[in-house]
Amino acid sequence: SVIPLYVKNDGIVNITVKAGNALILKKITVPVKKGLNYIDCELTIDEKQTPQYQAYLNDKKEKNTPNIVLKKAEDGKTYLQKGKYTVDIEKNGVKISKDLIIAARGNVPTDDEEDRD
Repeated sequence: SVIPLYVKNDGIVNITVKAGNALILKKITVPVKKGLNYIDCELTIDEKQTPQYQAYLNDKKEKNTPNIVLKKAEDGKTYLQKGKYTVDIEKNGVKISKDLIIAARGNVPTDDEEDRD
């Protein structure tokens, strides 16, 4: 995914992707130039956050549905599941927050899906 971002001056931008108000799933720091920047931000999570993210998803799932068990995709990464997330963008102490909506999950495997060869 690409985040378009306009900045008035060169500098460093910190981007944080969160589930809910506090669960930080990913942090990246990137240099930016004055003007319009396009920041590559994969819709993946930091591997160490997988247990907390899985617990968060299971707390939010509909009752009487199977538990969600996250698995890595073929590329070895764990991707964000469909839902609403918050992206915080901070530069020089100024922070803005925007919603990120993922409407479809795509081909991310979970334990409840059969292996297809």
